[in-house]
Amino acid sequence: MADDDDVPQGVIVCVRLRPMFVKRPDGTPGREATCQRVVEMEGKAEKGVGCAVTKIYDPNDMSAEPRSYAFDRSWWSCDGSKDDPERPGFRIPDGPDSKYVDQDMVWQDVGEIVMKNALKGYNCTVFAYGQSGCGKSYSVVGDSPNWGIIPRTVKALFDVVDGNTDPDVRYNVEIAMVEVYMDEVYDLLEPRKKERQKLNVFNNKGEVFIYDPKDRKNMDKIWRACSNHDKAESFRKMGDANRSIRATGMNPESSRGHTLFILRFRKEVKRGGWVEEFRSKLCLVDLAGSERAHDTGLTGVGLEEGIAINQSLSALGQCLVQLCKGERVNHPDKLTKLLSESLGGNAVTVMIAALSPADINYNDTVSTLRFADNAKKMPVKVKKQLDPTAELIRQLQEENAKLQAQLQSMGSEEIEKERRDWEDKLAAADKKVQDSQKALEDMKANAESNSRVRMVRAKTGIVDEALTVDELEAKVKELEDLKNNSDSKLEELNIEISKLQARIQELGGPEEAEKEQDELVDLMRHKTSNQAHNAALQEQQKDTLAMLMEARLGEIERLQDARDAVRLEALKVKKDGGTDTQAQEECLAKLEEQLVLARNDCESMSEKAVEVGMGKIFRAAILALHRQDEDSKVQYLQDQLSILQASADQDAAQVRRLEEEGAAALAEAQKAAEEAKEAAEFALQEKMEHVQASSQR
Repeated sequence: MADDDDVPQGVIVCVRLRPMFVKRPDGTPGREATCQRVVEMEGKAEKGVGCAVTKIYDPNDMSAEPRSYAFDRSWWSCDGSKDDPERPGFRIPDGPDSKYVDQDMVWQDVGEIVMKNALKGYNCTVFAYGQSGCGKSYSVVGDSPNWGIIPRTVKALFDVVDGNTDPDVRYNVEIAMVEVYMDEVYDLLEPRKKERQKLNVFNNKGEVFIYDPKDRKNMDKIWRACSNHDKAESFRKMGDANRSIRATGMNPESSRGHTLFILRFRKEVKRGGWVEEFRSKLCLVDLAGSERAHDTGLTGVGLEEGIAINQSLSALGQCLVQLCKGERVNHPDKLTKLLSESLGGNAVTVMIAALSPADINYNDTVSTLRFADNAKKMPVKVKKQLDPTAELIRQLQEENAKLQAQLQSMGSEEIEKERRDWEDKLAAADKKVQDSQKALEDMKANAESNSRVRMVRAKTGIVDEALTVDELEAKVKELEDLKNNSDSKLEELNIEISKLQARIQELGGPEEAEKEQDELVDLMRHKTSNQAHNAALQEQQKDTLAMLMEARLGEIERLQDARDAVRLEALKVKKDGGTDTQAQEECLAKLEEQLVLARNDCESMSEKAVEVGMGKIFRAAILALHRQDEDSKVQYLQDQLSILQASADQDAAQVRRLEEEGAAALAEAQKAAEEAKEAAEFALQEKMEHVQASSQR
């Protein structure tokens, strides 16, 4: 896209040098009062404000050649400043030759780049990195009147929202503010409690989601809608007040956790209804500073906080190394998971490395500069966060324009050929869709069948799915006995109820026979309970009988399959010229005997099936197997006939006999097919009656 050409396609790395900490707020000397400055910045930046080169000298040998770094921005904020007479307390350069970069210059240099791209629909990230007490929070948050990037971003965003006069355009702004403290994520916009609710983080297709594990359905719980600047600023101040702060030997207000201030910005346009044109996310991060235990002087919980901070920053550095090498990136902790969307390469990313000028912080400053140098190598390819519908419309418009151009350049014969090609492609696609639908229907039918069997087993209390026929028959018999007992009890209750009703009438009605009336109420309650129990037993009996019928039919089907396999073995022997098929014939005879017994058992169950309203369904299943059996018999006889006809010494009489048997078997198969078809229609009718009865209940 053309807009992408103007978007920074790499990390904008900035370094900022803070003043020497020579005096405390109470006027006493600071920890850097006697230190020498080891960091210098020289030259003029090619883009924006600030210097071109950052140099750091070895405090043990200041005359040695310094290490030099060339970043996108090098901001000197160490000295050369004064109070602005028009804005008391705001620091500005003290003269035209001063290198000092104030908060306005930082915003104009990179803040406006971030805002411009966010308003075009690109994700943006600004994060500050550095040693504890080096001015990260000053650049990102600031203080009055020297406001940093976060409050300025909020104001600039609502300047756009409030300045909109187009009735066909509207903006939505949402804010979230979270803290990573001791590798746990907390919502800073919730009132601070002793036991704070921990949040979970996961990445789905490149987008980071933060949610409350106790309220998984509400994935937007941490987001607060803001309709104006005052409300957004109140949220920011609330979150800032809820941050974890502790005084240390390096910083009187040291952040003990990493803070993420996230703005979600959405533009909608009116096209009939309101349609989302794009959405962007601004992630503004104030990382806690790396620190050394002997410098902070902390023990106990404070020391544990420092260890957790250093571990998370180390993990972040390792992620940058993996990104620069093109390796698969691991996200070992919550901080790197939260930043994975920004560091994944799909965000306009600005890194501000905060530096201390003092020689006592030399090692940490070198470490920060190395981190910043690695960040320069991180690959970034920013894409516009378009609404899928709007993006589809754009693609279709481009495709339409391309096709129009092709049509204009093509002759009539080429157009006709193209049309035929597309018709063939559409026909092939239609066939593929039909095949997929058929496969889906088959899968659905199988799933429904399996579900029905599981439901039957659940209703009957049967856990073991491999019950034998004998066990199922025992279950049916047990249920029949229980049902008979229940019927007997119900009949006895009806007799007692009739006698008691007659007694009440003899005594002159319910008012004159209170004791008998109470007994009658108890009997009626027992009757209702017994009727419900009776109905449940009847349903279990029906379901268990259905399973027994299914097992019986399955037994017949297995015997038929075994018989067909033996028939194939016998045919193979004969086809190979052999004559010894006695073993197969004996096996076939035994299987036929078992089949007869199994069919008789099924027939004997038909009456019970009728009793429970499943006679037609069961009959249809039996006839379907009978049809399958007759078809198999026809195929077997035809195969035997083919073998005999192929033999040189064929017996004409045997051939005629087989032909007659084949014709008779074919007639039987046709008859079985008709019966099976008719029974299936009756079974369908019976099933529909069951469905209608169930719906009425």
